[in-house]
Amino acid sequence: MEYDPLAGRFGFFELHKAGLFLRDRLLRSPSAPLKFGYIGAHQKGNLGDDVLFIAACRLLAGSDVLTYGPPRLESLLSAVGRSGPNYLNSLILGGGTLINPIWTEQVRGALAKGIPVWSLGTGVGSCGFEQPWEIELEAWPELLNQFQSIGVRGPRSKKALEDLGFRTSEVIGDLALSLARDRPHAAPARPRLGVNITIPQSRRAEDYATLRRIGALANRLEKEGWDIVPIIFHPGDIAPTRDVLAGLPIDPKNFATPRDLNKLWPRLGSCTLTIAGRLHAAVLSCCAGVPSLKIAYRDKCLDFMDSMELSDWRVPLESECEGKMTGTADSTIDQVVDRALGVAADRSAEIREEVWSRARNWKAITEAYVKRNVELSRA
Repeated sequence: MEYDPLAGRFGFFELHKAGLFLRDRLLRSPSAPLKFGYIGAHQKGNLGDDVLFIAACRLLAGSDVLTYGPPRLESLLSAVGRSGPNYLNSLILGGGTLINPIWTEQVRGALAKGIPVWSLGTGVGSCGFEQPWEIELEAWPELLNQFQSIGVRGPRSKKALEDLGFRTSEVIGDLALSLARDRPHAAPARPRLGVNITIPQSRRAEDYATLRRIGALANRLEKEGWDIVPIIFHPGDIAPTRDVLAGLPIDPKNFATPRDLNKLWPRLGSCTLTIAGRLHAAVLSCCAGVPSLKIAYRDKCLDFMDSMELSDWRVPLESECEGKMTGTADSTIDQVVDRALGVAADRSAEIREEVWSRARNWKAITEAYVKRNVELSRA
């Protein structure tokens, strides 16, 4: 769980992913009866994106799930029999908010090669701080009309496609919800607040009124006997999370980036409540039965929280986000936070069971969806 200083260098993760890609596609010989390509943002230092790939591999246990690369590289691999419709049974547009312009050419190239494509809990819209809230999606209906199946993350993703005239998608939940635990994690004897903060690289935590309030809240709760636990998903989370929790007696080792999902479960599961900057800090919290207060910075945050019936458990990162958040207009940030704290503490066992049950329901829906698509890919 040690922080790797190389992880902060420009291009490190791109080179890392390229190395893994070449190893898996050229040096190894997959032998499973079915082979699936996977398009995603995994293997680039964000545990949230990595767990989506892990989830896909678990759902497709017994098959080979292979990272799918750029069109030109896949064409070269086709020439040596390591790509194309004669090698891959189908291609998965994976978890994360991938129905956006960043991934258009990769999907178009796969369809042009004749590879069947289906989406797996994919979000629609802006993927994060690197894109504005509103983005161009006009190219997607033509592509989606060629898909084998379209399973999207939540109701806002489905509506975004319907607004484009595309009406045959189905909501199957965030892909990572398929990792929901067998039982919700037991509530801690001593209340614990998990905190994950993410912001644009050019900004500081103190620039945001919402984050200043969260910092004040963490200090207040610590004085009232709560344990405060940093939850880190990416090296970029370390500085803003540390800044928000400045002054609290937290071991510096707890700001390390976990490299193993199994080591993250007890940290998340032992929380009474998590405050989640990154989307998958909230998703994985729900998998363990822990309610999460989501800091909303793009529509994908609202999409997931709506799907989990947690629309009232959201606070805007900044005013731009507040204008997008219907349903909480009558509540101030402090009121939302106080309500979430009250429910998490006073109805701990009940709310944990509710959150976990919703995650398990989406898990069952996703598993059934995958089973249908595996049969289509086998045909």
